[in-house]
Parts: sequence; structure tokens; C-alpha cells
Amino acid sequence: LSTLNGLGIKAVYDLRNPSEIAGTPDTLPAGARYLNIDILGPSGSLPTGSLDSADDAIAMMEGINRSFVSDAGVRGQFTTLFNELAGVEGASLFHCTAGKDRTGWTAAVLLSIAGVDSATIMSDYLATNEYTAARVAATLAHMPPEMAAIYAPLLGVEASYLQASLDQVTAEFGSMDSYLKQGLGLSQETIYVLRGKMVFYNSLP
Repeated sequence: LSTLNGLGIKAVYDLRNPSEIAGTPDTLPAGARYLNIDILGPSGSLPTGSLDSADDAIAMMEGINRSFVSDAGVRGQFTTLFNELAGVEGASLFHCTAGKDRTGWTAAVLLSIAGVDSATIMSDYLATNEYTAARVAATLAHMPPEMAAIYAPLLGVEASYLQASLDQVTAEFGSMDSYLKQGLGLSQETIYVLRGKMVFYNSLP
């Protein structure tokens, strides 16, 4: 918290649902405004079902990531988030529970807006596994081996998860720019503002 207090964070966007928040409420950095944007919301179209294998778990994660793009309710929540991020004067923090799915897609879209190449975006996404390795290992250690093998894909990320979202963008909207404007309804001005917040243009010769 002391580190966060020194970063000048003006807004915290909590992307979790009410039950997740009730289990672990946020402790806010000093001076930060809090807003809950429940990305998944009450939508009934997100994938559910029993998991009998690791392949089932992977398929579920890919389905959830596709829903970030295909589900109209989820898109509406992302619209709110990106408009909020564009309107904040100062640094912002956004998070979910594991920091890899809802947060991961948000970060990937922002990096795309900033002009980052696709390989670097994927590398950044996959770095999640490095930074959460100890936590994931500790969680799996409390499960029987056969259960751990099934649930491990839910706790980390695979390239196919993010790729599922990106492929859905292409399938439904043709490009990231069209997803931002048609899918999320963001104005060109908002996109420019977001880009300007992340990219430093050096005008010196």
C-alpha cells in the first residue's frame, strides 16, 4: 500500500462481481476514487459446465475470452471502463481477482491502442504465468493430483486464451479499430486520448 500511495493513483477500477468483492474488499491508495465495473455482470451467455479434464478447462477459458468480445453486456461494461480510463486526470489502476482474464483483455486492448505489436502484447500477457507461479503452485498443492491437473489451466494463462479474444475481434468486427468503434462505441477522440495517456511523443530532433 505504501508503494501504491507513492504512484499518484487517482482512480481504482474493480472489475470483479459483488461476491468476489465481498470476499476481499479493496484497500484504496490515498486519494483514489473507487468504481466497481462488473465486467461479467449477470450475463447468462458465458460458458459454464462441468470440468472432466484439462482440455475442458482450456475450452472454458477460451470460451470466456471469446465472450469478452461477443457478449453485448460484457462489451457494454468494457465501454464504461475505457471511457472512464480516458476521463481520469492522473494514474489509474484496474484489476480483477486473478489479474489475468478481465484484466488481461483490458491490458491487451490498451496496448493495442498504444500501437504495441501483437507479439509483444502476447509476451506481456504470458508473463502472468511467471509472476503468479508461486501462488498457483501453492493453490494446486492443496488439491489431489488428478484434480490439480484439471484445474491448473484455470489458474494460469495460455496463448490460446488471448488468441481466442483476438480471433473473435477479427470474426465479428474485422479489426481492433472496428471493435473499439463499432463493438464498444468508443469515439475516435476517446481512442486518441487513451493513446496519448500511454505514449510519449518526443518532438526533439
